Amino acid sequence: MVWPRRKGVSRLLDDVDYIALDIELLEDLFYEHPLFDADFYIKKGNKFIFYRKRELPITRERIRAWKDMGVKKVYLKVEAFEFYPQYLQGRLSHIMEDPCYQVERKAKILYLVSESLLERAFRELDEVAIKNAKVFVRDTIRYLSDVPELYRKFMGLMEHDFTTYLHSNNVFFLATSFSLHLGMPIKEVEKISLAALFHDLGKERVDQKILQKPGSLDPHEWEEIKRHPIWSTQMLKEVRFSDELVLEVVEQHHESQDGSGYPKGLKGDQIHPFSRLIKVCDVFEALCGIRPYRAPFTPERAVEIMQTEMEGKLDEGVLKEFLAFLGYESEED
Repeated sequence: MVWPRRKGVSRLLDDVDYIALDIELLEDLFYEHPLFDADFYIKKGNKFIFYRKRELPITRERIRAWKDMGVKKVYLKVEAFEFYPQYLQGRLSHIMEDPCYQVERKAKILYLVSESLLERAFRELDEVAIKNAKVFVRDTIRYLSDVPELYRKFMGLMEHDFTTYLHSNNVFFLATSFSLHLGMPIKEVEKISLAALFHDLGKERVDQKILQKPGSLDPHEWEEIKRHPIWSTQMLKEVRFSDELVLEVVEQHHESQDGSGYPKGLKGDQIHPFSRLIKVCDVFEALCGIRPYRAPFTPERAVEIMQTEMEGKLDEGVLKEFLAFLGYESEED
């Protein structure tokens, strides 16, 4: 059964009909490109306003004028977005391999492209979105393997708005970079990356009022939250995603070493090692992110919480390696 979309209730995104495209991507990917046959909209308040007719050429001068007017994002109708992944693969490869582009710029382009593709998947999860994600994951791993300096650049780029797709994008880059840093085989990194990308899909089935509640959750609300890992796997299965390992890792990403996690209360070695890795990345990103019930923590404070207040919840070996990856020393060191 396909889960019905509850517009305005469970969706965490601004509007189910539009997808945001950062205007900086236009400068590097689409200016004066004949395939960009789509109308643009901008957002004012909660309203989307028609901005650019599809026949109007996109030039660097026009993009610069839009930026001078304060335009940071343009919006496309979902159906107009479908050409984007197919076009991106070749163009993105050209940019990532071009020595004229600085590493910082390459990292930002890669991050923004991933954000757009993931937003598309969260809006309309289907077999096309899964196929595009698999291609993008393989390409991203190759870029990160070829240019390890990209790892460090992502930390400064991560947006921490309270939207599930932005959180998932950050966890994806953290988990992918971290697993490559550990020297894991590429095939294993691909599994981790896909699981990180889709680990929170199930939150789209949780009532938005629960996710955005500024205070403590009551027992019923907490039970709803605890269902989201299972819903994530169900949603993937509904679009014929059949990688059992990735599904297992997605379902287990909130299990804890001491058995206090969910949805099944697994403990220790019952939890897949990839799930333990993703959990560490997930927790760090969540602590640094904006939440309705608290301000974001600094990375330093997030690390302190993970080492002390979450003792017994996280795999100690993975946490130690993760802190080294971030450039921190663990307490015992």
